[in-house]
Amino acid sequence: MRRGLAALLLGAVSLAGCALTGRPAPDRVIRWSGEVRITRDVVLPRGTRLVIEPGTRVLFAFRDDDGDGWGDASIRIEGDLTARGTRERPIVFAPADGPARPGRWGEVRVDFGRIEMSRCVLEGSTRGIHAHFARGRITDSVFRRNVDGTRLGNSELVVARNLFYGHPGKAYNAHRSRNRVEANRFHHNRTALFLFEEDAGSEFVGNRFRENDVPLRPGDFFTGTVITRGNDWGAPPPRPPEGNPGVRIDAKPGEVAWAGPEGWPGWDGRWSADLGGFVDAPARPADGGVYAASWAGRVVRLGGLDGRVRAEALLPDVVDAGPALGPGTLAVWSWDRGLYLLSRPDLTVLDRAESTPSPADDHRQSAPAFAGSTLFAAGWDGRVRAFETREGRLAPLWTFEGKGPFRAPLTVAPGLVLAPCQDGTLYALDPATGALRWSHRAGAPLLSRAAAGRPGVFVADRSGVLHALDPVTGRERWTRDLGAPIWYGGPSLDRDALYLGDDRGRLHAVDPGSGRQLWQVPLEGGVRSAPLVLDDRALVVTTLGGWAYLLDPATGMEWDAWLVGEGAQADPAALGSTVFVGTREQGLLCLEVRAP
Repeated sequence: MRRGLAALLLGAVSLAGCALTGRPAPDRVIRWSGEVRITRDVVLPRGTRLVIEPGTRVLFAFRDDDGDGWGDASIRIEGDLTARGTRERPIVFAPADGPARPGRWGEVRVDFGRIEMSRCVLEGSTRGIHAHFARGRITDSVFRRNVDGTRLGNSELVVARNLFYGHPGKAYNAHRSRNRVEANRFHHNRTALFLFEEDAGSEFVGNRFRENDVPLRPGDFFTGTVITRGNDWGAPPPRPPEGNPGVRIDAKPGEVAWAGPEGWPGWDGRWSADLGGFVDAPARPADGGVYAASWAGRVVRLGGLDGRVRAEALLPDVVDAGPALGPGTLAVWSWDRGLYLLSRPDLTVLDRAESTPSPADDHRQSAPAFAGSTLFAAGWDGRVRAFETREGRLAPLWTFEGKGPFRAPLTVAPGLVLAPCQDGTLYALDPATGALRWSHRAGAPLLSRAAAGRPGVFVADRSGVLHALDPVTGRERWTRDLGAPIWYGGPSLDRDALYLGDDRGRLHAVDPGSGRQLWQVPLEGGVRSAPLVLDDRALVVTTLGGWAYLLDPATGMEWDAWLVGEGAQADPAALGSTVFVGTREQGLLCLEVRAP
């Protein structure tokens, strides 16, 4: 028996830094740690106990045995599973390659045993945790982007303080079980709770539901009573399905301030505002609210608490570049080639300057920038101009002629105005005179903003090469080829790292001093927005795949993700723990970073 079990395990599991200690001894305890790669089914016979150490990554190769398009590689235990991670070192069950899309691997199945799971992340599977005749606890864990998060039958489990999101099937799926489902958070699932045919007396207590298509659904042949107490449904409580008189829902709703894994940050939705068109322009929090603009030509000031319009200006054409905030004024480009100066907070148009026609008059304008009352603006016509705005007018100061159109936002750094140009040159200009201090020629067009800080100046070209430059001379200190195009999402710099996303959907953290890669994580959809660092506590990134990710800036670990709709490419902006995300499907979203 011992030799047979050992041979089965070694044939199915690749152990990279994994200690497979405890050959099947009389108690049949097997321990995993480090990185474990599952290439085909791992089957552990009855009486086995699998212990997974904190920080272990269990990675499943894609294998489709039945041709249904879903992965089948699985772990099956007729015994006990003990997987206790920590907040800093969770245990991860995930696909071996690419971002975690639903159905890339099979399941973790436990039958006739005990489950002790805490601080685990389970993503990208078909059936999640699949258990029959099991007892135990599943706590403080994250289930995301599986087809189903769980399939539990004839079980007695405590399922508490977990986070479930992004499931196109059922987040929690159970049958004939007596489970206590308490203090979990469910968002952006097709069905949050699904009960198949009958229940043995489970209780659903103090859970929080947001943005689920269906919060609770008994199966078509379900009979009996569903006991729910003190759940915050985010809407009217669920009712029994029409046409099924055998279902009774004992729904006593309550207010749940927060729920989910203890101590892990997460997203909470506050409001959304329809601005009549795509919101590609980053929002600007100020004046007790937030300024935003859209492709409908609307420039608005919204209330920060409720998202209601407090002031509005309607410009003649599309606005897709972020407004700039100056002393008592706001400046913004429109596709009619007009640079508009508006008053704050009432958004009265004060003045307008126009750029000359050019072959580049089509899309994506450069965001202007203020330094005091001086406004710097770069246009499609290849000119960078400075204006004095103290009198509520655009009084010209100087003009610099580049060799191509400007689409990237301007950056004002100490003693410099940084203007990335589509001709592949980063121009560093004197703010007072517009004189060229230095320039750096990259190998491809520059469409994203430059970042500047104590370590230097950083800019990424469209071919995917990140350039680190000396801020005084413009000399290149190092380069790093990220291996994928960089469009509009420029780098963001904090004291420890430089963060940058690419068009393949990978987010990179790079040491700004050396260019050494600190970590890299795959996300769903290309990144065409600049990451946002929240006081070194959290990292916010939006993707074309439609998610706003909340990540650990030290490791890239995903804490949560909120569905914002495909095509999101506005740089997120923040005021404290409140984050504003421009989208193409939902207008401007206001989210909040929270933790229990």
